[in-house]
Amino acid sequence: MMIDQATDPKETEIILNSIKSSIFELCLDSFACHVIEKIITKYEENDIKNIYEIALANFLQFCNNVNGLCIIKKIIFNAKEIGTKEIIKKIILENCNLLIYQIYGNYVIDTVLEVSYYLK
Repeated sequence: MMIDQATDPKETEIILNSIKSSIFELCLDSFACHVIEKIITKYEENDIKNIYEIALANFLQFCNNVNGLCIIKKIIFNAKEIGTKEIIKKIILENCNLLIYQIYGNYVIDTVLEVSYYLK
């Protein structure tokens, strides 16, 4: 995958700029979401803050979509900044009763139970 080969900052900038205007759609697409997952895994949170912001702003919608769910799970596992983790924790606590009964949302609760930070 091209993302794996990008080591130069200019290459990274080209990749991230190419998805900037369509992050929301890419996160919900059955093929493109895999690219977004790879980006979340490869790059530092600070470099891809726009992906985190869009996913967190649309958290419940993403949790109700099989592809969006994969993005949310990657973010939960890869979030390193305390502020981001606190936002995720707050969203989940406020929506726990909704998520538990959703076809895909319940997997978010499972994921949170796997990541000890969110249980503190």
